[in-house]
Amino acid sequence: MQAGQLRHLLTIIAPAGQTQDAAGDVTTNWAPLGMAWGRVTPTAGRNLALGQIPTTNPTATHEIELRHLAGLTPECRIEYAGRIFALNSVRNVDERNIRQVCVATEVV
Repeated sequence: MQAGQLRHLLTIIAPAGQTQDAAGDVTTNWAPLGMAWGRVTPTAGRNLALGQIPTTNPTATHEIELRHLAGLTPECRIEYAGRIFALNSVRNVDERNIRQVCVATEVV
């Protein structure tokens, strides 16, 4: 992973509890987990490697690569340039705690 490829400043947010309004609707509250430089790449028409098995994920819209960040899980979301990405999977490449690759779907 070359530092020059990580040119997108990402904000990682994690669930921080839920609140319920008078109508009974539940809303998830989000809190910042940290910021990191990463690479956001559209995946339309590409095969993605989920774990070690090559497959196509029809709902995934982006692949996000960043340096390892402790606490990053599929329950987290990533904000970039006013856009929000829900994580479908987080892969610790080679289990070395150096690089993570996330398969994500943009929340509209």
